Amino acid sequence: MEKTLIKSGKELNGDDAYLAVHDIYKEIKKIEVPYGSEKVSVTMTYGLTEFDLSKTIEVNLKEVDEKLYMGKQSGRDKIVY
Repeated sequence: MEKTLIKSGKELNGDDAYLAVHDIYKEIKKIEVPYGSEKVSVTMTYGLTEFDLSKTIEVNLKEVDEKLYMGKQSGRDKIVY
């Protein structure tokens, strides 16, 4: 499952966004889902970038999508910024 989040309304630079995503990441790492007689962990890979107003939305989304796939190809369960 892939999701895109665009934060607007408040100035939020990439470093602040990273910290916010990292808080979400830490909470998701705590989740265990029952699977038969076992519990399995939930993992997430995040691509994160700052929106560049000099570029089109398509280019911005392509860049963040590339970061997501970099994370998936390099081991998953991480934030690529």
